[in-house]
Amino acid sequence: MNNDDRWFQGHLKDLDPAECWELLAASEVGRIAYVDDHGPLALPVTFRASDGSVLFRVSAYSQLARHLPGADAALEVDDFDYFTRTGWSVLLRGRVESVDSDALPPEQDRPTPWPEGLRSLYLRLVVDTVSGRRLLEA
Repeated sequence: MNNDDRWFQGHLKDLDPAECWELLAASEVGRIAYVDDHGPLALPVTFRASDGSVLFRVSAYSQLARHLPGADAALEVDDFDYFTRTGWSVLLRGRVESVDSDALPPEQDRPTPWPEGLRSLYLRLVVDTVSGRRLLEA
């Protein structure tokens, strides 16, 4: 590493849980990570975060529907700026459970999937731990 590289490196700051949840509330896309028969896997999902959990929708016949209910998983959400070399990342860890229709929040508080197709199965990541970091400008 030369002197010019060190000049432009940013500083990492740990985020407290409240700030992590604020960032999550303003986001709608993340990557859900879990382990299947072939090892670790991370897939993008749209979600809604609130009250210590994250709600997302999947197709009832998808890999996510087969592997996630009852499994441990993590959700990673981030944002970054290439020009300023700044950004943040939040990581949630917990257990995924299926959500019955009578336990769903009002329609306006449910996630809206971006891809086409029917996604009728609601899953919730019940969060055990939350952590985050922000990369600040040098």
